[in-house]
Amino acid sequence: MLWGFGTWWLALATLTTLRFIRQGLPFNLGWWAFTFPLGVFTASTFSLGSLTHLGFFTGLGEVFVPVLAVLWLLVTVRTAHGVWRGELLGKVPALPAIGLPRA
Repeated sequence: MLWGFGTWWLALATLTTLRFIRQGLPFNLGWWAFTFPLGVFTASTFSLGSLTHLGFFTGLGEVFVPVLAVLWLLVTVRTAHGVWRGELLGKVPALPAIGLPRA
């Protein structure tokens, strides 16, 4: 049941992200929030494959591993690039609301 909920979350997160990327979604540190759930979902998919001995889950887990690796690489490179250029940490939308200056 939880794996099914994870599948629903993955579908919604993917579709929502693709929609906003088309509208010019800027990179921010929130992109890291995709890596952990996808990693846990991948691990749980492999666990289901091991427990049920169904090749479907094992095969699907093998598809998720490269997707997860590409996501980690993308977010790592974009984070390093943003920090190096000094653009990433200065784009925190809540800073003016709490009275802190932007970088």
